[in-house]
Amino acid sequence: MSTAIKYGFVRTLPSIIRLQIGLIIYLIVVVAAGLEAILVTLERLVNAVKWLGAGYLVYLGIMT
Repeated sequence: MSTAIKYGFVRTLPSIIRLQIGLIIYLIVVVAAGLEAILVTLERLVNAVKWLGAGYLVYLGIMT
């Protein structure tokens, strides 16, 4: 806020954009780590999703 008051909005905009990009990258990493932890603990669910995906691909292959 003090930077915007001191230098103006236009000169502060690149700093705001860099901070937002950093926040997005951080959130993506945190979410990915959380999903990985969940998937490791739910191995049966992962296998079920894999088999459902494989079955769906077979279904698509038959229908075309």
